[in-house]
Amino acid sequence: MPSRWSEKRESLDQGCGRPVGLQQLDSTAGSIVEFGNTEALKQAAIHGGGIAWLPGISLTRDLQDGSLVRLPIDSLAIERSFSIIRREGAYEVPAVDAFVGVIQKNSHCSTI
Repeated sequence: MPSRWSEKRESLDQGCGRPVGLQQLDSTAGSIVEFGNTEALKQAAIHGGGIAWLPGISLTRDLQDGSLVRLPIDSLAIERSFSIIRREGAYEVPAVDAFVGVIQKNSHCSTI
């Protein structure tokens, strides 16, 4: 029996727009379109392209003017992966080292 998550996907760009959380919500979405940047996702939602997972900071104006609305979903936990990178041979800076330490302490990362 095929999984509903094996449905057709149209990848417009490789990137961070992913169907995160749909499994948790037991969605029956038949087609998922993936974009590689926040503005493309936002514009697709504004122009009737469905829903989008977006960082709140990118939506301030759109929420104020009513072009987008926030959907309250209490039972959803979204996780994202990030990398901390530094140029090889860069000078050690105490503030940067402290920041990396806080990230390591408060995340699920094993090595940086």
